[in-house]
Amino acid sequence: MEFASPSSVYSVTGGRSQSVYATHIAQSTKMGGNNAKTTLSSGMNTHLRSPLNAGTLHSVYGTPYSSRGGFDDEDLCSPQLPISSEKKSTCVSPKMKYTLDKENKPPSKTTLSHNNEKGKLDYEIAWRDEKIKLLEQERCNLNSKIEDYAKQNLNLREELRKLQTNTPNSADELIQMRHERDSIQEYAEQIRQQKNNLQEQLNLIKQGSSTVEKELERRGHVVQTQENQIKEMSTQLEYYRHLSEQLQAEKEKMQQDMIESQTSLQTKIAEYEELNGVQEELLRAITEEKKKASDLIKSQASDKSQIEKLKKENERLELLVDKLQSDMKRDHQEIYNQKILFNSTIEDTQRKLQDEIAKVNKMYEEARKEIEMKDSILSSQQQASQQKILSLTDQIRDQMDKYDRNITLLKQEESNEKKRHNTQVSKLKKELHSSMEMIKMLKEANKNLEDNFNQHQKIIQALEERLEKEKQEKEELNENLDILKNKLPKMLHLLEE
Repeated sequence: MEFASPSSVYSVTGGRSQSVYATHIAQSTKMGGNNAKTTLSSGMNTHLRSPLNAGTLHSVYGTPYSSRGGFDDEDLCSPQLPISSEKKSTCVSPKMKYTLDKENKPPSKTTLSHNNEKGKLDYEIAWRDEKIKLLEQERCNLNSKIEDYAKQNLNLREELRKLQTNTPNSADELIQMRHERDSIQEYAEQIRQQKNNLQEQLNLIKQGSSTVEKELERRGHVVQTQENQIKEMSTQLEYYRHLSEQLQAEKEKMQQDMIESQTSLQTKIAEYEELNGVQEELLRAITEEKKKASDLIKSQASDKSQIEKLKKENERLELLVDKLQSDMKRDHQEIYNQKILFNSTIEDTQRKLQDEIAKVNKMYEEARKEIEMKDSILSSQQQASQQKILSLTDQIRDQMDKYDRNITLLKQEESNEKKRHNTQVSKLKKELHSSMEMIKMLKEANKNLEDNFNQHQKIIQALEERLEKEKQEKEELNENLDILKNKLPKMLHLLEE
């Protein structure tokens, strides 16, 4: 009887290992005395140790077992291993295929990210299910192989009995037959151990499948959380834009009010200058009358009582002129100071408003750029994930030994993502707090502007009241001037008489 070499049961061809039962327990052939014994002995001695014990068993697709006696879960379902061109359509999930092929139009960024994650995990689950089926098939094959070995063992025992009864066996031949029998038993024990190892690996893969499902749910929650955060940031961005427009409208309204106030102030100043000119003309007339009166006093020194009266009138007029001059200077200086103060207040207000509007616009631009940057990062991550999915098949062998390391990297990336997310959330909270502070400052500045505007209105009302008072004084002076004009000819006539 001839036996197939155990190492020939598993072969590697063309870079892809295939579990091919090439000879699968060679068929029983003619029992040929020494030839049969020699073949059995050489086959069992040469290939006594199965490569299964060395941790190099190859599955149907050439997937090596790990040195721990099982498959690496990462190597079975790594989402970073490419799919060959002939297997892409069967490995990609229907949802991903529909998303990628529908009218050749790219889906939205959020949908593409979610579909990529869903497609990866669907592929991992399908790949694990396929591996489970392959392991079960190999277990069945090993069971059938064990049964074949048991049958061969029985056949060998019958042949030994026949040989013992038919021909005299030498001591060497008996020893050789016993040795071959022990080798067959040892090899059967090895196959049983390998069967147990495969069962343990199958259980591990089932546990990994449940882990993948949990990971899918977790990533779905993460994607939903990121979408909610993007919506919140968009709402804040819209609020900042509306606030900027509102401040711009308030600025334009304040500028219009300031222009109206300046126009009113210029009108009041023009009226005051006109009144000032009238007062100067009145002072000149009084001075001329004073000169005429002094001339009359000098020419008519005889009438003492009239002279005393004229002197008193002259002194009263001088006091009135001095008072009018001092009041005019004081009012002119006060109006000039109020004008300077009003202009400086308006300039400061305009500058503060411009600074606040510039700050709000800057915050608006920063928030918009941040959202655009996150969108670009998400799109780049989606493109990278798609490229990784397309290259799964060509990298499957290289990824088998990286399961533990990838899990560690994934945990680190998750922790980094959480830290980065927390940092972004804290940053957004700080920006929101600063925005609220800025809004409070703007409200206070607006309130101060309203107070200043009310104060200027009060100043303008006071100026109007003063102008009314000066108009009344002007009317009184005109009346006095008319009286003087009426009295002086009479007095001159009396003096001439």
